[in-house]
Amino acid sequence: MAATVDHLAKYGPVGAQPQDVCAELGISKALVNYHFGGREGLIAEALTVAYEARSKEMAEVAQSVQLGAPATAALESIIESHVRWGGEQPGLAAATAYPELAVGRSAITQPQLDRLRAAGEQNFASMQSVVLAARLELTGGRPFEGEHAARVMAAIIGWMTLGMLVWNGGTYLPTQGIEQQVGFDAARQHLYAIVRDALTH
Repeated sequence: MAATVDHLAKYGPVGAQPQDVCAELGISKALVNYHFGGREGLIAEALTVAYEARSKEMAEVAQSVQLGAPATAALESIIESHVRWGGEQPGLAAATAYPELAVGRSAITQPQLDRLRAAGEQNFASMQSVVLAARLELTGGRPFEGEHAARVMAAIIGWMTLGMLVWNGGTYLPTQGIEQQVGFDAARQHLYAIVRDALTH
């Protein structure tokens, strides 16, 4: 599974092929058919496992804040890790963002969809928890005006982060060149400033 996740990250849902994974591991491709029903089943399980692992990482950051870690720094680390993840593993980022397109709706089982949905809900809960704590930290203890405002702010920050992730990892807007990377770095710092400003007003 780890090898499949690695291939998915590098080559995307179209380029990741079971025969390449099996050749790398020195095992028979028949094992893929036996355990996963074929290529699509293998890819579906790999992206589900990868997304669950990503969700667990976010939950650990949120837990560290609950235990006393600085919340604003934790929020910026979440943004940074998401953006870096998209740049380092663009195929995996694409597959987890659009799983039904990545492997085909019929290839993803209902339990896998349920696991993906649960991981996504956990991601949002983690983001909201850290956003709430960062708000209190930056304002000297002034909470949002109701849970709805907190959820909206968490969603806005999440979507801005997703935008940066797509920019950094996008196939058609690469940021590997010097000029593009300078612009990306400036945009990232601007994003942090926007987040801090939004959380204090």
